[in-house]
Amino acid sequence: MKERKLNNKGFSLVELIIVIAIMVILVVVIAPQYTRFVNNSRISADVQTAQTMATAIDAAVADGKTPFTSGFGVVTGMENTLPTTKLSGGTFAISGNDTEGVSQVTIKIGSDVYECYPNPDNTTNGVNAKLKK
Repeated sequence: MKERKLNNKGFSLVELIIVIAIMVILVVVIAPQYTRFVNNSRISADVQTAQTMATAIDAAVADGKTPFTSGFGVVTGMENTLPTTKLSGGTFAISGNDTEGVSQVTIKIGSDVYECYPNPDNTTNGVNAKLKK
């Protein structure tokens, strides 16, 4: 009889199944954390954008420009040029007047409106309080 050389290189089927099962468990545990992290970063980016827009418009008002429609309302000429939100389906709205500047920046998502400026942490309608979980 010929002797067979035992050359066991590689992994057995059981070892591979165990590794795959561990990877599946890790993905199931990590995926919700990842989606929450991505959502929170989108919200933070939108709040920063809202603050930047408010600062720029306040600077224009301080320079004597009149960016608001009829002295109060939405910024004139910018309705179609406002940046898009990072949140899907969201749109920015800026309200204020030509003497005091920006009073509020909101994001509208569907029928819901969330405040981004001046208080994104407002517990009744602030974007941080309502959307970050």
